[in-house]
Amino acid sequence: MTASVPTADTSTPPACVSLTQLGRGQCATFYKADLRCEDCDMLNAMGMTDRCQLRICKIGDPWIVQVKSTRIGLSKSLAQRIFVLPPSIRP
Repeated sequence: MTASVPTADTSTPPACVSLTQLGRGQCATFYKADLRCEDCDMLNAMGMTDRCQLRICKIGDPWIVQVKSTRIGLSKSLAQRIFVLPPSIRP
């Protein structure tokens, strides 16, 4: 999950949006996360890896996203720091 490791450069390409800007049922491509290394490692272990596809199952607190066949519950504060490429911007 190299793109998700926090770095000094926190700039986000204009096409990226926070996970919390998506609606229920929307899909996106993981781009990066502005998180502590241990949080990135935890998400990586659950399948949220560089450029994975995810789908929003539930919005609110917690946010529930599906990555492959796994559903992951995320606090709103964590979800706000995960950046994705919406469907129209996928690489």
